[in-house]
Amino acid sequence: MAMRMSKEAVEQMATERAHEQLRQWLGDGAESAHSRVVVGYPSDELLAAIDGERQLLVLGLSGGSGRGPGAGALAAMCARRCHAPVLVVDDRHDRPFSHVVGCVDLSAAAPRIARWALATAAADQANVDLLHVYRPPWRNINYRTPTQTDPELKQRYVAGLEATLREINEQAVSTDAWDDTLPHDAVPEVRRPIVAANSIGVGIVEHVARCAADLLVIGRRGRIRLRHLPIGTTAERILRALPCSVLVIPSSARDAL
Repeated sequence: MAMRMSKEAVEQMATERAHEQLRQWLGDGAESAHSRVVVGYPSDELLAAIDGERQLLVLGLSGGSGRGPGAGALAAMCARRCHAPVLVVDDRHDRPFSHVVGCVDLSAAAPRIARWALATAAADQANVDLLHVYRPPWRNINYRTPTQTDPELKQRYVAGLEATLREINEQAVSTDAWDDTLPHDAVPEVRRPIVAANSIGVGIVEHVARCAADLLVIGRRGRIRLRHLPIGTTAERILRALPCSVLVIPSSARDAL
């Protein structure tokens, strides 16, 4: 006959198991780490624990479901709803980041996204791309009656994007914006690729795969939205498609870097 356990006994057992797991993960560092175990609905408890926009919520991509590669519902839900930045870590990733891609649109939030990408790359001494993906407007012009687009038009358009992206880069590393904990001379060397694609999301994912990036930094709102990535409209599908860890910066968060 099965015995019913009290709520207190269940919480105590869960707490002991969690602390034991943390000790296995952290080794000697477990003694200096502050830990708290809460029994409740995971997404609600995690979001409630974030009491400031300057915090960072870190989750595993697939959690403990054992479903294999791809984001679980918990990671996707927190990425959508959390008012602080959310780092969703690929379960296979166990080292410092080596190649960071900051996905930069031309919105007012772009310098903040670039700043997060640059600061993360500087901390890990990683390569960094500030990537801009665009849909060529001349493809719409030629949709009904395909004609040869003036090469000079394309060159002027791309030159304008390059100038804007360079300005965003400069704003991101300005003295007033750069975090005091990362000296200005620690700013990494930056590549600024500009990619034409029929789909913004597909262009982003293909670039990440092509350069073997292990972290994508993207804003949750702006002209490049999570729903653009790559085949679905939900964060769950997005995170399943991306072949790396993802740092999601919400539009409501103030600059933490």
